[in-house]
Amino acid sequence: MPRKKQQSEMTANLTQNLELTVVSAQDNERPGKGSVEELQLSLLPSGESKELSEIISTERNYDRWANFIFPHTKSPDLKEIRKKEWRLELPNGKEGTASILITPAKDGRCYTARTYDVYLALVWFWRELGMPNEPFKLNLSQIARKLEMPTSGKNLKAILNELEVLYFTNVSWVLSFQDITQRFMTTKNQRVLETFNYATLEERGGLSGQSGVTVQFNENIRNNIRNNITTPVNFTARKAIRSSVAKILYGRIDSILASHTRLERRIENLVGELNLTAHRYQHKSQRKVLGEMLIRNLNGLELSNKNILTVDLSETVDGQDFKLIFKSIPFEDRKKGSKGVAKLADQSVKIINTDPVLIESIVADMTALTGSNKANLGLYYSIAKHYSENLIHRAIGEFKELMSLNPKISNKSAYFTTIVHVIAHKMGEEWIKPCGSDCRYRPENQFLPE
Repeated sequence: MPRKKQQSEMTANLTQNLELTVVSAQDNERPGKGSVEELQLSLLPSGESKELSEIISTERNYDRWANFIFPHTKSPDLKEIRKKEWRLELPNGKEGTASILITPAKDGRCYTARTYDVYLALVWFWRELGMPNEPFKLNLSQIARKLEMPTSGKNLKAILNELEVLYFTNVSWVLSFQDITQRFMTTKNQRVLETFNYATLEERGGLSGQSGVTVQFNENIRNNIRNNITTPVNFTARKAIRSSVAKILYGRIDSILASHTRLERRIENLVGELNLTAHRYQHKSQRKVLGEMLIRNLNGLELSNKNILTVDLSETVDGQDFKLIFKSIPFEDRKKGSKGVAKLADQSVKIINTDPVLIESIVADMTALTGSNKANLGLYYSIAKHYSENLIHRAIGEFKELMSLNPKISNKSAYFTTIVHVIAHKMGEEWIKPCGSDCRYRPENQFLPE
């Protein structure tokens, strides 16, 4: 069975510096101060259905730098003070140094991509309540449902943890924060939440009717959203992404494709830009697996401008790498069956073995391993037709290793089939039947943070 270290390669060690070029702050401005629904409707072609995705118009500074402020949960320096600096020309013509400084809470907790999802949910509730100046109250279960999470105690506790992080983590902006009056504003020790109050049932004296959290955003965040210093985020699409690496990349690609229709990136460059562990992707085949994981998570998603994102994989001209081709397909082309928009039903694997002698030999190997249960023969023949000998024999080897460690496994056929399923995904293959991007056997889904 693949080791945990091997299985987590697709999701490990994303650090904060994503150097993909993004559109400027002015390019993302949207006129007017209408409601979220009005913003969405303004993006729709006339006569289109009013069934809308959740487009959240969120504060621009935090979204623009989300890959640095809210990095992947496996980033190596999350518990340390992190700083990003760059040179810029000031309005007076002089050069200055801009920076963003992230100071985690005293217990080491800090912002991550998961924190950003909770933040977006709070923005949605705040706007629905009419953007009040005073603190507003929510139940943890409301936030969980908005995030499409089961309202279990474990999930509610995780949300509460993220709310605490939003309150206790500091962000200092030097010549890097934009408000309605200036683009190069300095503001120190800013917290996303300036008010956060929660009491346990015991602390409330057993009064269950007083449950919930009371929160309020920092004044700069409130003012910017009211003054439309914002960026649209397709919250529906974001929630559909399981891989944190893909989720962060989606935000950057969404920003770029707001003003472009096409973008190409070598996967070798993406590894560097996402600061993934380079040695894990030193081989072309490993980079291909990474590219296919990103395609599974991103291809066919809706962008914040209501266009469709398509992602294709192609070998580079020099033959040394693969590249991902990102395209923004116009909204109205969705019903025309735009080429490249993925449907899981079209991703099922094709038959690659047609030699009956070879197929019988592979089936014989599998039945000798797990028993000659006739109920499993149909599945074994399908596996033998759809997957390479290399993949199947790798699964057989790992199954034998498992059996040596745990000889009491009773349902050997089911265990072996699971191993084939896991290895298929790890080698960049789909399962025999479409299993969805959230399949628990995909490498990027097996060790997601709780």
